[in-house]
Amino acid sequence: MKRWQILAVLLGALLITAPLSRVHGQDEDEEDDEYEEYEGDDSDEPEAAGDDEPSEKDVVILTSKNFDDTVLKAEFALVEFYAPWCGHCKRLKPEYAKAATELKEYNSNIVVGKVDATEEKELGEKYDVQGYPTLKWIVNGKASDYGGGRDV
Repeated sequence: MKRWQILAVLLGALLITAPLSRVHGQDEDEEDDEYEEYEGDDSDEPEAAGDDEPSEKDVVILTSKNFDDTVLKAEFALVEFYAPWCGHCKRLKPEYAKAATELKEYNSNIVVGKVDATEEKELGEKYDVQGYPTLKWIVNGKASDYGGGRDV
């Protein structure tokens, strides 16, 4: 088995069950919370991680300025394209942070990053982002859709 295949299997094992599965099993009477109302302030300061939410210290914030140097030059990268208002993205955030930490412990050369696709529209278009969150698995600069689980 090739090295990238082993890493893909490991990544799939880390992210077994999608937190999005709750939406698919929703009763008709339940209110659809896909578009949750933002209740925070408009500051650009990152939120401090709570006791139950893991730190995002191993998730690289990607922009058009650092994307090519960070992701395309890495052997392996997992990139989340997200929207700050997206409820699915908010639910994925702690699992993605856990996966980033575990992957970094496994191999420090794996880049786990995220792109605010509402701000970095050109990157979203380049990688054919149609909805949020969109995960791309990039091996030696070649991107493919990530189809594994979304829970560590």
